[in-house]
This record gives sequence, structure tokens and C-alpha cells, in this order.
Amino acid sequence: MRYIYIVLMILFCSSCSYCYLDNIDKVERTDFDPLELKPDLELTKLRFDLIRQTQIKREKNILMEEEETVTKDMPYHSIGFYLGNGLFFDLRRNLSLCVTDLFGLEDRDFIIRITDDTTRIGRAADYIYRNDSLQYTRANKKRLKYRYHIQRKNEEIAIYNALRHKKPDNYYRFGDSLFEWRNRRRTLKTIKKQADSSYIVLDRKFKRLMKCKMRNDTVELSWDISLVYSDGGRCIEVYKKYFNDERRYWSIIHSDNELLVYDKTGIGYRFVFHDNCIDYYDGKKFILRYELIDME
Repeated sequence: MRYIYIVLMILFCSSCSYCYLDNIDKVERTDFDPLELKPDLELTKLRFDLIRQTQIKREKNILMEEEETVTKDMPYHSIGFYLGNGLFFDLRRNLSLCVTDLFGLEDRDFIIRITDDTTRIGRAADYIYRNDSLQYTRANKKRLKYRYHIQRKNEEIAIYNALRHKKPDNYYRFGDSLFEWRNRRRTLKTIKKQADSSYIVLDRKFKRLMKCKMRNDTVELSWDISLVYSDGGRCIEVYKKYFNDERRYWSIIHSDNELLVYDKTGIGYRFVFHDNCIDYYDGKKFILRYELIDME
């Protein structure tokens, strides 16, 4: 029985070994840009999750003909705070790395092709941003699907979520101390800058939802997440509070051609930059490739 237990443990450890990053100490670290805290929009939702919130829902099981409790990822929100170095924290408290920022695209037109090792349908796709419109098509599909169109006017951005809509579905207004999101009828969210340079997020009834602030080399997000610019700028540490205990959740380092995200045990993700591509690994296992295609 003891030998069976040992064999099972070896098999379990070997199956999980791909999660560990083995080249952390070998990375020739380069400095990150300083952290920042700025209200912003991220509409493409092409993101790598660092902290993804979840929600519990009741759904009907068709086979069992009864409801069951399921845990699902919290949907991304388009509004949030840009933190520098491709990091984005949205109003649903998801912390991500933005693909377009990692490519340095800003507002440029682009085609990003997503593939994996098997190019399974449903994961492989082309995202095409042209003339302020985002469209996408899945693998082996020729038809383009419409995501949104942007109209810019002074400090206001209008978003159309469907081609047939004659009026915008959402409006975003930027100001020096105020960021406002509204639909066709009412204001939905407001981000206000305070005298101490912190930001508070208010709902449509002006109830405070969260507060974010920057202090020296630390950005405090909501009540339980913070980022620290450490090691002379060669590392960004992500901390998360569990009750009264604050623990380091991720460490982020990078070199000229790769970026590593890992926890205190060395488990994490690796992003390799080469030939207009970003290869995403879960430890040693290749997951996805994001390729920037030249636009003709």
C-alpha cells in the first residue's frame, strides 16, 4: 500500500510540475515604468487575468431539470484605472494585463490573431480594429462579428454596440477631476478625484463603491488589493488582503523579451515576446499566442 501511495504522489507531482517557472533567477531584469493611477477605458477586453473576481449564480441544469449553483468569472468592465506597464484594474475589481498595451498599440488600427497549440474552434480568433470599430471572427469562419464603434467629440466618447443603433448605447466623459459613464437615460457610474489625489467611485445614486489612491510607490485599489513598485523598479508586487492579513499574491518581473508573473512558491505565468507575437505559458505549458498582423 505504501508503494502505491508513493507512485500516486510521483504521478501527481509530475502532472503539476509544468506550473512552476524554472528561470526566475536567470531573468536579466529591466526596470518597469513607475506606477500610475488614472481613470481610463479598456474596450477591447483582450486581457490576461492576474486577479479575476467570481460570482455565484443559480442556473438550470437541462439534463437534471433542476437549478444548481455554479461559480463563474465576473465579466470584465470597460471602465477602470490604468496603472502603467499594461496593468488595468476595472470597476468589477478584475486586475489584468492588457494585450493592446503590451503591444504598444494605443489608438492605432490593428489585427490581432489568437491561436493555441491545437487551434480549437472557439479559442482561435482574429480581432480587427479599424476606423474606430472593433470586429472579430472565429477560426474557420469568414463572417465578421461587430463588437463596437467609437465616436469621439472633445472630452466625450460615444459607443455604439450594434450597427443598427442610430444613437449611442453608452457615453463616457473625461474631465480633469471627473469621469462619467452614462447610457441614453441616466448616469451610471462616476469617478471623482479628491483633494488628496485619490479617486472615489460612485454609483448612479451617488453611493460610494470603492476608493483608490496612490501613495509614494504604492497603489491601493479598493479595500483589498495593492500594487508596490519595488526593488528599485525591477519588480511590481501585487498584494491581497485576507481579513486582516495582507499577503503577496504575485510578483511581476520582465526582461527585454519576456515577462514573468509568479507567486512565492514559483508557480505562475510567462509571456514571451518575439516577432510581433506574445506567447502565453502557464508555467511550462503553452496556452495561447497573440500575433500582431500587419495591416495592408
